[in-house]
Amino acid sequence: AGAAIAAPASRRARPSKDSFRSWTCSARGRRFPPGPRSTRSGCSSAARALVLSFCQPRMLASVFSSARRSTTRALAGSSRRANRPATRSILASVAMAASESGAGAAPVRRIKVYTRTGDKGKSSLYNGDRALKDDAVFEALGDVDELSACLGLAREHCLALEPPSGGEERPLADVEAKLAELQSRLIDVGTAIATPPKEGMDEAKTRLAAFGAGHAAALEGWIDSMDAELPPLKNFILPSGGLAAAQLHVARCVCRRAERRVVPLVRAERVEPAVGVFLNRLSDALFVAARLAAKRAERTEVIYAKARS
Repeated sequence: AGAAIAAPASRRARPSKDSFRSWTCSARGRRFPPGPRSTRSGCSSAARALVLSFCQPRMLASVFSSARRSTTRALAGSSRRANRPATRSILASVAMAASESGAGAAPVRRIKVYTRTGDKGKSSLYNGDRALKDDAVFEALGDVDELSACLGLAREHCLALEPPSGGEERPLADVEAKLAELQSRLIDVGTAIATPPKEGMDEAKTRLAAFGAGHAAALEGWIDSMDAELPPLKNFILPSGGLAAAQLHVARCVCRRAERRVVPLVRAERVEPAVGVFLNRLSDALFVAARLAAKRAERTEVIYAKARS
């Protein structure tokens, strides 16, 4: 068996049936027949040769898993036999062979992106209800999602702004960090919107979907700190001031739209009032953040000019 391991892959010989213990596993449609009891000296090399000879790398993870289960069942109920060096050698050798061949760990089970459950025009809310995809709740959720995407793009523009000559810190690093935090809060907003009150709903879901008034208060503090750095606003300004500032203005407009979608839901008591307050305050914060981005980028904001008669 040791010679089979050392030989090149093209000439590698399959191990003898008599060279490994009586456990079986499946790979690529083959079933390895049980053989007589092997000696301790042959167990390790036989197990490695078995895996390397019969399997491709993508199959090694399943072989290792099957070998462990088979050996564990064979030795169940006997801690003395399970601790024998030969037994431990078999499992260690199979693991080593899998590692040497690049199989790695067993494949992780993935969750598919598509479910086909919405193919007929309905989707599920967090409270368990099914609703049409053009329902007011999904309209609001879509705008909140779009707002988060706008903030993501604004963050990238903030990161792209180089430090001033001789400086090390990026001018909009604090704004970028705040925008990342706000994207997480928008996930909370979406959860609250997707959980209309329902009789008999699970209390854990109700607690998870709750959106407190403290989020709007935190935004007010951020607005005040940014505003203190800016000159007083004396004229109407146009969306401008560099890429970061302009994108923050786009986000502000989308935020206003999301707020308009939420207002009728709040009026119908399908969404907490705190959600509408937060979106209202967020649009103000994005306006001030846009002005701050223009200032730190050393860009001039374009002032509204009335048409000449």
